[in-house]
Amino acid sequence: MGFGRPKRVIISTMKYILSLQDPLARDPSVTGGKGATLAELIRGLFSVPSGFVFTIEAHKTFSKQGIPREIQQEVLQKFDDLNVDKVAVRSSASVEDQKGASWAGQFETYLNTSRDRLIERIEDCWKSVESERAKSYAKASGIDPRDISIAVVIQKMIQANVSGVCFTLHPNAQNRNQLVVEAISGLGEALVQGAVTPDTYIVDRESMELTDIKINPRGTTQKLLDDQIQNLSRICIDIEKHFKYPQDIEWVLENGDFYIVQSRPITTIED
Repeated sequence: MGFGRPKRVIISTMKYILSLQDPLARDPSVTGGKGATLAELIRGLFSVPSGFVFTIEAHKTFSKQGIPREIQQEVLQKFDDLNVDKVAVRSSASVEDQKGASWAGQFETYLNTSRDRLIERIEDCWKSVESERAKSYAKASGIDPRDISIAVVIQKMIQANVSGVCFTLHPNAQNRNQLVVEAISGLGEALVQGAVTPDTYIVDRESMELTDIKINPRGTTQKLLDDQIQNLSRICIDIEKHFKYPQDIEWVLENGDFYIVQSRPITTIED
């Protein structure tokens, strides 16, 4: 009796790839802290760049053996569905964006990623769990690095004219009547990493009046107009209300429209 060809094993992609609009994407155990927050922002009707998540389960399953070709093709098809030339590829760890520890900047982000480098960049995000930086932060946080898993968020790349962060309460003065907007020209990764000095705008939360403006010493004009600062401030206060806790929010401005690319609890609030 002869033997037929071995049956082709079909790998289901449902647990490995999720749209940010999928209700399951709002579970941080599935999509990590960043991915779950972005999915929740979409549910709240905030402007978030479209995208999908390569889940924590994918990291657990494929980080040692490599991503099967069939799964790679599904990821690339999701890229094609976005109808863009470039994407942002962001790590989204199971431990990220919590009130006790933000993990900001500990894992890798790759901007302006083309289709032909997407799989490589996903694997690079996975490798960032093994970095000395992440291991040191984990040790300081009382976490075993071996317990950290990484989802990867892939989103339409926003070519920002201006970008920055907003703290919905003043993080230094601990003033709940003020919020702080920081802004730089172009993409915001340099600001998050502390590599550049931003414009800083202080806004009274009640009146929306700008109470202080500090322009980057190398600049001559504000990166954001007063009405843009006020519009962004209202968006960020709405995000704080949505999450019921003061937020550290990363935003970008493209052609006059604000997009939210991350929101996390402020971790320096004094009780």
